[in-house]
Amino acid sequence: NTSTNHLITNCTVKSLGVNTGTYKLTVLLTEDSIVAEQLDYRIAPPTPQKIPNYVFNHVLRSAINNTWGDAVFTGGAALNDSVVKSYPNFSINSTYRPEKCHVVAFIYDADASSPTYYEVFQAEEAHVK
Repeated sequence: NTSTNHLITNCTVKSLGVNTGTYKLTVLLTEDSIVAEQLDYRIAPPTPQKIPNYVFNHVLRSAINNTWGDAVFTGGAALNDSVVKSYPNFSINSTYRPEKCHVVAFIYDADASSPTYYEVFQAEEAHVK
């Protein structure tokens, strides 16, 4: 919503197989094309050279839900089970440029007893419109 600078994010999570355990969804906001000063230690070590107009991409700006995500499947999921998570009122900082922002969402194994604990199973990125 450009008039209020609020981002509405809806994520559909679908199980592509039979899964056991707990899986969480983390939703993040990133921004590209941030121009700022950067130190480069490769050019003249040990004194770094300043690059005045370095372009930073994929800069993590914020967690839309929270750092460790929200549980989407607890105790497992059957083939084609799906969950929709909505985050309707995330306020984008006024210093960010929405046209350069992306929403990054990923599903990971949150079951401490699993051999794939913390492994990311799927990730998606969408441009903020």
